[in-house]
Amino acid sequence: MPFIDMQLSKKLDYAEKQKLQAVATEIVAETMGKPAGAVMVSVHDGCDLYMGGEVLISGLYMEIRAFGPSESAVKETMARELNKAIKSLLQISEQHIYITFEDKMQWGFKGGYLEK
Repeated sequence: MPFIDMQLSKKLDYAEKQKLQAVATEIVAETMGKPAGAVMVSVHDGCDLYMGGEVLISGLYMEIRAFGPSESAVKETMARELNKAIKSLLQISEQHIYITFEDKMQWGFKGGYLEK
């Protein structure tokens, strides 16, 4: 189950949040070869983001966590496609979109524990 955690400075309405999470889910699921129903998303809008001590008016920080290792090519594709989609949907400059990836070797799921 990939988990996408987004923090963005812009305040979004419900429809914008729905569209953002749907697009991110689709890109991550497709790129990782996972079913969309296995992707969990958290959207935190209206966050105070700072860069170099200055308020970042229009920015986004995203963490993508997934069970097991992912190849660099997969992460590169996800980053490229997510940047393109976010820029188009929210008019956030690619200079202010930051994405990190975390491969988790332990994962709790459905009341159990998985380890790679």
